[in-house]
Amino acid sequence: MASRNPTLLVLALVLTLTACATGGSSPSVMPTPSVSATASPTAVPAPTYPANVSDHPEFSPLEVETYFIEPVGPGVRVFYTIPAEGWTGWIGALKWGPATDPPDSVVGMSIVNATNVVQHGCTAHAAADPPVGPTVDDMAAALAALAPFILTKPPSDVMVDGFSGKHLELTVPDLAVQVTGDGTAFTDCTDGELKSWIAPPLSYAFHGYAHPGQVEEFWLLDIDGTRLLIEAIRSPASSEGDLAELRSILDSIDIVP
Repeated sequence: MASRNPTLLVLALVLTLTACATGGSSPSVMPTPSVSATASPTAVPAPTYPANVSDHPEFSPLEVETYFIEPVGPGVRVFYTIPAEGWTGWIGALKWGPATDPPDSVVGMSIVNATNVVQHGCTAHAAADPPVGPTVDDMAAALAALAPFILTKPPSDVMVDGFSGKHLELTVPDLAVQVTGDGTAFTDCTDGELKSWIAPPLSYAFHGYAHPGQVEEFWLLDIDGTRLLIEAIRSPASSEGDLAELRSILDSIDIVP
């Protein structure tokens, strides 16, 4: 895979993106402006460049275009394309279900450098001590063992965009839920919250859970010695259309170290 140097001129970036060949299971879908050699300067259309999703306010609408995120700093960029309207900004992207769905129904994905997990997802939200080790296997084992989640797919080897790692899947168990003015609460959990992984830039453990049966998938990848976590969540009532859009976003991922 050709690397992209963020210090190059913008035109060089565009030419590199159009020439880049990707590997693995996630092809690049970078936009490529068309420039005519004979057109006058005023006739050349302004090119569209991938935007840094971190520049967008959290939960603000995302355009149908390509974005990138730098989950471990400027050394690694992860590109992905939003395929339709209705998605909002996040450390990835989120789309809320319609009002006819249960409260807080959602599909979404996050791209982070997860550093730890909570001690117990329902009753002990402090960070695990000692913290999770630095390898992909360390985090895969910690997530797989995190109570009270149900491990529905144990860690297995995976290759994403040419990078090796682990895939696993957790499901929210049949916990008691109460609908509140703010959405839903797990009544038997501390502060009504179910929590799991910890990763900057979040100042809190991830708690995007609202219903029993929610499914959360993880792809933990080794990016030249750096651990990268790609997470995708879906609700039991998520529509086939929303799930197809989520799969499209995941398929579009292009990792550039």
